[in-house]
Amino acid sequence: MSTTGADMLRLLGSGVRPFDQSAPKPAPASAGPDFARMLGQARQGELRTGLDVAVSAALDLTLSPEQRTALSEAADKAEASGSQQSLIMLDTMSLILDVASREIVDVADMAQVGVLTGIDSVIRASTEPQAIEQDESGDDPAPEVGGNISLLDALSRIDQRRTGAA
Repeated sequence: MSTTGADMLRLLGSGVRPFDQSAPKPAPASAGPDFARMLGQARQGELRTGLDVAVSAALDLTLSPEQRTALSEAADKAEASGSQQSLIMLDTMSLILDVASREIVDVADMAQVGVLTGIDSVIRASTEPQAIEQDESGDDPAPEVGGNISLLDALSRIDQRRTGAA
């Protein structure tokens, strides 16, 4: 009896292997980091890629190594949160980051009155180490209210309208 090409294909399709080959062995368990733990760290923004952030050639922007490091960490946090366009407030600058390409695409002038669209997250970054001081009771201090006073005024007016206060 001779074996035809069709018979050989049927044998291959059925999972039958030649006599000198054994079934593939499963890969050994990885001794690397636990995936679930790494996923949790990424979601919390604790995982650092160390990938640099590029600056668009159209921008006349020079960044120090410390600023680049802070931007890289901010980009990691934006990516972990699922953001696409992020406003990064770094020191005195407001930079718009395209998260997918890890590129600063624009500098926002926050002194101008207007609407900034296309931003789905805002991240405050700094080149200064952030020490958290505790008060005498051992509790963390209450966060300071600051930033955009006109935004605070607008929110205050909305709250007053809801409560009926004048």
